Amino acid sequence: MPRSLNAGNVSKGHLLGRLDTVSRDPAKLNQILDDLRNAPDDLAGIYHKHGILRTAEEISHIRHHWCAAWFPQSQPLEPLLRQGFITAIETALRDPDTGTVRE
Repeated sequence: MPRSLNAGNVSKGHLLGRLDTVSRDPAKLNQILDDLRNAPDDLAGIYHKHGILRTAEEISHIRHHWCAAWFPQSQPLEPLLRQGFITAIETALRDPDTGTVRE
């Protein structure tokens, strides 16, 4: 019996797919980076503010699954995810060959 095309499918999902789209706009990335560094909001709140998370279900998924229920041995996970996104955005904002900031 053939397997479903979706069986074992790994995808970016809404959050990472929308981050990928946003990553093409350095000005928007800088706004998100500033909020990740300085805003008192949690990760889900920041991404909702910037339109990356759009529904209550998506916000709840990040808050309750990514940042609480999953990986209980690694809690609190939100600060680790936040720092990972900061590092990823800082890297994306620089040319990989020269290290200069992209315009």
